[in-house]
Amino acid sequence: MFSVPFAFIGVILGFFISNQPMGMFSTIGIMALCGIVVIDSLILIDFINRNRSKNMSELTSIIEAGCARLRPILLTSITTIAGLSPMAFGLFGVDEFLRPMALAIAWGLLFSTGLCLVVIPCVYRIFDDVSRKLRGRGLAMNRGETFEADFAETELDWV
Repeated sequence: MFSVPFAFIGVILGFFISNQPMGMFSTIGIMALCGIVVIDSLILIDFINRNRSKNMSELTSIIEAGCARLRPILLTSITTIAGLSPMAFGLFGVDEFLRPMALAIAWGLLFSTGLCLVVIPCVYRIFDDVSRKLRGRGLAMNRGETFEADFAETELDWV
């Protein structure tokens, strides 16, 4: 959820730069943008937690997640922005109803993607340190062999 304010800042800057008013369709675009940005953050955090459950250290798992998930996050963001660019910037005709929605998603995603890759691992590290101080253990519980044994028993054939 920490990535949503960064996306909203990108939307505000985008509408200011393009000199467009915000309305109902831009609000719908902001809601769609929130879903996209949260998914990007969850992809990163899930990868960190999976590495931590394999008894990898906190810093190593954060660096590994950043390296391994950089390309998928960038590719999804770039393709979404590129797909919305003609509608957002009126390149091949202008649809005045959908333009604010496309502007909100494109500018918000453009602004929040880089911040997601930098700020979310930092926030994760901060919350892990605070959790370790308060509860005596980090965010991702190291389950070790018991986790692998439980997973092997419940694994489905089609997965």
